[in-house]
Amino acid sequence: MGKAMRWLKGLLWGGKKDAGERKDGRDRNAGKPRAQSEAARNPLGTRQYLDARLAEAEDQQSKHAIAVAAATAAAADAAVAAAQAAVAVVRLTGQGFPRERWAAVTIQTAFRRYL
Repeated sequence: MGKAMRWLKGLLWGGKKDAGERKDGRDRNAGKPRAQSEAARNPLGTRQYLDARLAEAEDQQSKHAIAVAAATAAAADAAVAAAQAAVAVVRLTGQGFPRERWAAVTIQTAFRRYL
């Protein structure tokens, strides 16, 4: 039972922290000098780097918007096709024996029984 509860708690509230973190909460690199400065990690200047990231994000958003629009159009086409098929089924099944003719046959049958 305890193993199942631990599994359920891990599923609902998240599992263990990353393996890189220590259990006592201390930073692994505390007190050590940084190997590279921010400028060395960014070969472009900070402004150019941010502009490049922004342009990339905008490009991804535009691609996503186009994909969503295409999917919406495909879903709308499918809905129209389904509606047209339903109309065709109603037309084909409804014209087999009209209501008035059915009523006339029923009346004639009852009259002939009377005779």
